[in-house]
This record gives sequence, structure tokens and C-alpha cells, in this order.
Amino acid sequence: MYTTARLAQIVGRSASVLAGPRPVFACSLEGDAVTCECVPGDNLALHLAVAQAPQGAVIVCSAGGNSLIACFGELMAMDCRSAGIAGVVIDGAVRDVANLKEIGLPVFATSISPGPPTKSARGQVQSPITIAGSYVNPGDWIVGDADGVIAIPGSMKQAILNQIPEYEKREREIAARLAAGERLSAILAISLS
Repeated sequence: MYTTARLAQIVGRSASVLAGPRPVFACSLEGDAVTCECVPGDNLALHLAVAQAPQGAVIVCSAGGNSLIACFGELMAMDCRSAGIAGVVIDGAVRDVANLKEIGLPVFATSISPGPPTKSARGQVQSPITIAGSYVNPGDWIVGDADGVIAIPGSMKQAILNQIPEYEKREREIAARLAAGERLSAILAISLS
């Protein structure tokens, strides 16, 4: 899997950095977005998204950043794992963190709370959402790791994958030059005056 930092460097401003969600245990994820927007304190839309998501998808949920009510936990993680879902990114709280780690489903969230949700408001599924001001569309390429989560337009995925070998070659060359004692500012021709 490619790191978020490397992909963001290649893509530039075309990638949306999703401020807030962080891994709830050491994990990484990658896949195409299935989006949902939950009414704060309710997780019915998230259940609907999980039920509709194809294998390999990443569920990206806007839950309004609610830090008191967890909209995802152990049982939903087990359901996601059984369905072959690649991971979950939530702008809100999750619970059952020890069990989530044991299940091994990559989960990124903005907070952790034991508070239980309701299941009555349908919210939105497979429509554009925002997380802390960043847009995510259904089908965006989602990549998450220890540095955070980025969303890249799905239409750009193959072109980016094609650029990665050249980028990695350049990085190895720079690393070798640094190991030989050159300074990064000189390698990159950065004017320091």
C-alpha cells in the first residue's frame, strides 16, 4: 500500500486531506469510498452503507464530528469484516476499541466514546459528504495510515498509480545523495537566502 504522504505529494491539491479521523489502533486502509451522512447521534445511514458496500470498499461516514455518541463498534466491525469491507473512516466517535483491534478491521475516527446511538434517521448514502470542510464523493480513492486519511478523485487513481514508480525512484536517489552527505536544500535547489 502507498503512504498517504507519498500520494499527497504526487497528487498535490487534488487530494482532500480529511482532518480529524485518526486510526483507533495501528492500521492502514485503501479502497473506493462508499459514503454516508448520519444524523448526529444516529447510525442508521451507516448501517445502510455497510449493507450496500461492495467488497474492498471503504465506508466514509460524516457523523457531524459527534464525540459523545459512538456510531460504530464491535458488531458493525464484525459485519464489515464478513462482507469484505476494507475499512471505515468516521467523522465521529467509535467504541469497543479493544475488540476493534482484535477483529482487525481498519477503523479511523475523530473520537472514542461508549455512548450508544439511535437507529431511526435514514440520513444519506452514496452522496457527496464533507468531513471538516473536505469533500468526499462516492467512488473516491481513500487511503489512510498513521499520517491520516486522504480522498483522491477516483478518476485520477490509475494515473497516480502509473506515477508512483518514477516518484519512488526519485525518492531513493535523493535518499542515497543524503546518505552520501549532500544537503536536501542543495539537492532540491532551494534558495536559502
